[in-house]
Amino acid sequence: MLETRSKLPPKSSPGPSNDDDAFSRSPLLELPPELRLQIYEHVLPTTIDLDSSTSYWIRGSISLLSTCQLIHDEAAECLYSRANFTIDVLSNSTTLNRRWLSRTTPIPKQRFHFPDSIGQTYLPLIKRFTISISHVGFQPMIRGWDHVRIAELAQYLRGEVHCLSVVLGNIPRIQEMNLFLKDNSR
Repeated sequence: MLETRSKLPPKSSPGPSNDDDAFSRSPLLELPPELRLQIYEHVLPTTIDLDSSTSYWIRGSISLLSTCQLIHDEAAECLYSRANFTIDVLSNSTTLNRRWLSRTTPIPKQRFHFPDSIGQTYLPLIKRFTISISHVGFQPMIRGWDHVRIAELAQYLRGEVHCLSVVLGNIPRIQEMNLFLKDNSR
């Protein structure tokens, strides 16, 4: 009986792999943290401020967030701490807005419920906010309403502002916050 030997290395056992061992060979992790952060800045999505109240997202890749825990933590810190998060406060909702900038024209605004759309893990990483509050008396839909309904709407808006202030009060690293009162009457 002839015995044949494979020239391929033996297969590893099918058991669970150690995440640290699997990614410790990554060339990215061999770089100093300062260089990795510069790479993240070039690869991840970010925002630019075209004027004081409008931020646009520039496309990037978030695939780094799914590599290993160390890269995920570093990249998430970079992504959330650099971007300017735009929030609209209306009488019935508080939304996180994303406007993507394309080469030809801005893509229409996308709205997500705030703070649920970010999650408790990433919320503490945010450092920059732009907040627009729509003034109740000037919302076009309520022209002609009686004072009782306007007062109710104002109460709802106060509630939304209060909830937002509680959430923002629990974010320890806010460095910049721009607040705008929108007057939609013009």
